[in-house]
Amino acid sequence: MAVRRASKSRVDWAEEARRRELEEFRKDWDWSGVFLHWKSRLEDFAIDPADLFVQVSVHDPAYPTGREPELSWWPRRRIRERQEYVQHHFLRWPGTHGPIHVENQRKGELDTLQHIYESKDDAENVAAILIAASLFARLRSNRRDFPRDRWPPFRCVEVLEQMAYRRWQGEQFYVPWADTCTVVLPFISHDWDYSITTLDTLIRYLAEEHAAVFSQSCPVIVSFSSECDASVEKSFRDKQEAEAERSRQWKLQWQEKQAIQEQKRLDRLKAHPRCEEWDRLSHQELERLVWSMPTTKIAEQFGVSDSAIGKRCRQVGIKKPPAGFWARVDAGKVPHPNGSPQDS
Repeated sequence: MAVRRASKSRVDWAEEARRRELEEFRKDWDWSGVFLHWKSRLEDFAIDPADLFVQVSVHDPAYPTGREPELSWWPRRRIRERQEYVQHHFLRWPGTHGPIHVENQRKGELDTLQHIYESKDDAENVAAILIAASLFARLRSNRRDFPRDRWPPFRCVEVLEQMAYRRWQGEQFYVPWADTCTVVLPFISHDWDYSITTLDTLIRYLAEEHAAVFSQSCPVIVSFSSECDASVEKSFRDKQEAEAERSRQWKLQWQEKQAIQEQKRLDRLKAHPRCEEWDRLSHQELERLVWSMPTTKIAEQFGVSDSAIGKRCRQVGIKKPPAGFWARVDAGKVPHPNGSPQDS
């Protein structure tokens, strides 16, 4: 019985130690303090959590009205360029889905964006969503990467996570992202050069991560208007004209190149009437030719060297006339074979 009481005392001691650790970490922080500390750090980067979204308008000629707005993360420094790219797509291919989202944009990021949009008028909810999203990648994802050597214990970080979820969803909260998501924000910081030991430094770290997110990426609301922006439409027409001119120039160059090649072919045919037959010349025809005339004359007809003719004859086993054969034919000492192979 004494052993059992001692064991129970050790369990109670461990529970008490964990409780004191959590209390020491949380101290007197509540959600109001968390939000003010987080917001203050974002304001250092001139970011207003109540004004995150940028309205972007595009026109789809196939559906000038009736299309629902779409949400996406766009590169902050390329919003105008991206708007033109999307608008040009709809002008070229009306009625399609369109490249609203940047390439390789993950579903978890779009889910986060939808949550932020639903709470865009409540800055505290936005803060809770962003904090929960940052902690999701470290605490809940199947591929979580919790920096144990640099962060407070897992259960201490859970304190901040639960505060965020309760502010966002209430006491009966749930994790709204699939655990298969790797990250749910366009950027996640891996700056572990300094240790985080207190709740206020953890809040500051996450606020700086969110500042980096909004410095690089911008939440946009892509709405569909009944008319196209005149300047964007003009840039599209200019681009089409430039493409048509490039295509015309390319076609002219191709035609000139083809004409040059055709003239070269005709010149070669004039000099070597049977030059295009060499590759498909049968063994029987080659044998007939080498016993009809000297290889120099055959080479002249086909535009190849007499050594190439000799090499091909050796490859296919054709016997050529011996050296001096055609001189003896010209002298009348040997009858002309007329294409028929001779024994001598």
